[in-house]
Amino acid sequence: MKKLVNAFIFWAIRRAPKRGRITTHAGEFLLSRFAFLWPDEYYADGKCYNRPPWWRPFNMFVHCWRPKNYGEEFHSHARWTITLCLRGKLLEQTPDGRDKYLTPGSIVFRSRIAMHAVSIPKEYWGRTWTLFVCGRRKGKKKAFRRVPKAA
Repeated sequence: MKKLVNAFIFWAIRRAPKRGRITTHAGEFLLSRFAFLWPDEYYADGKCYNRPPWWRPFNMFVHCWRPKNYGEEFHSHARWTITLCLRGKLLEQTPDGRDKYLTPGSIVFRSRIAMHAVSIPKEYWGRTWTLFVCGRRKGKKKAFRRVPKAA
């Protein structure tokens, strides 16, 4: 199974036109994103770019987690998401305390309002890979919610 997962990761990396750099809200590097199916849609100046046609209801990315710190802040996404852990280990935290470790083969389904944060144990930095599946954004960009930091 490891050979199959590795072959998929390398195939997705080669197929992606470029590596995307995803940062935390504080601007720290968090992960590398490889868009191997289609470019991701995004908003700028009130317009949606790379808006997918109706027959393309989702997109997929491979993420390689390389945080400089432990992880990220609580947040939600502007669309439904699914995370499949391919390699390594990550901790998904929720505001209500239902924290769980994701290991290879673990799957998490989230609605667009589900709050969560992801942390990577230090020994797995750069060695954790996930497949991230997300739906289309609905309507105009909605600011995703964040839980404020404790004082």
